[in-house]
Formats: sequence, C-alpha cells, structure tokens
Amino acid sequence: MNLEQFAGLKPNGRFDYGHREYYGMLVEKIGYDAVAACIPFSEEECRKALEKDLAMNSTPIGVWDRAGGFLTENGECVYIGSPLTRLLRAHGITVVSNAECVCLLKECARIRAERACNGQYYVQKRWPDGSVMQELMPAARIVECESMSDCSGVEMRIWEMSSFGVMTQLTLHGTWHDSDRPLYIKAVRPDGSVAFDGYGIDH
Repeated sequence: MNLEQFAGLKPNGRFDYGHREYYGMLVEKIGYDAVAACIPFSEEECRKALEKDLAMNSTPIGVWDRAGGFLTENGECVYIGSPLTRLLRAHGITVVSNAECVCLLKECARIRAERACNGQYYVQKRWPDGSVMQELMPAARIVECESMSDCSGVEMRIWEMSSFGVMTQLTLHGTWHDSDRPLYIKAVRPDGSVAFDGYGIDH
C-alpha cells in the first residue's frame, strides 16, 4: 500500500490537495506524536531553519534522507530503513519514496513549530470518509486548510479559548463569502468581532 491508498485517495488524488494539506493529513492519520519522534532535528533547530524558509533548506538534506530511511550518495538513492519506515510498515504502508518520507517529516516539523506558537485554536476536522480528528492549529494554517477545502472536502469546526475554562465557537466564512474579495477568509465570534482573518490560495 502506498501513501495515497493509505489516505483513502484515488490514484494521483494527492494533487487535489495543497502540499501542506496532503502531508498534514498523512501526519494526522499516521499519528502526530509517532511521526514527530522520527524528526532528526530538535524543535529549536527546526524553528531557526523555518525562520529562513518553509522547506528548512538550511538543515542538511542528507540527515533528512537518513531519517526517512534512505541513503543518497553520488546521485544514487539506497533504501536503508529507519524508525519512520518501520512506523509506516506498521500501518501497512510498504511503497514509499525518499521524497515522500522527507516531505512527511518536514511537514510534521512545521506542525510541531506551529503548535509551539501562541494564538492557536481548537479545531475539529471531518474528512469525506466520515472520520473526525482534532488538533490545535494557528490561524494561518486554518486559513490555508479552509482555502483548499473545496478540493479536500474537509469540514472544520473551530473554538477559541477566550478565557480560563471557556471555549467560544467561531464561525468560519470561507472564500467567496465577500464577492469584492473572493479569497478573503475570516473567523467570527458570536458578537460579530473577527478573531482572525487572511487570504486563501488561488487554485
């Protein structure tokens, strides 16, 4: 089974998703904590790298390759196995590429960094197959997920921790709710105030 099959997608169905949405979905389905344990760099190292670029190109790619279960030298790529590939096998995933493993690890590292940031919201996601997942997400990632929801079919419910012990559900207004600003997305509190907003991806 490959990653698309594990995610319940049709062949090449991954292209219906944004890059981060696709690998973020896989991290959730495999298990965030389990994948995070395979990241070859500390949270601080990843945070510093993310300040430069989202791909963390300042970190050695060879270290990511080995953590993904592959050794790349002189233009050749050899499978050597790793805790990540053993984790994938435990989920029945036996067909995977070096690039996919690295993308999975890097997306998990990005999620880990985002979870450490302030301004997170409690989110429930319902996938087209009926499965429901929940996580803490920063506003920027919620906006990105909502932007791609027409492709992924994911529904979201969002709560803000407005005060100690109190959670307030937000209403999410997706793209095209404002004809003058078709990519504008906002989350609104019951009193009409905007908790956060942003612009989706034109796709």
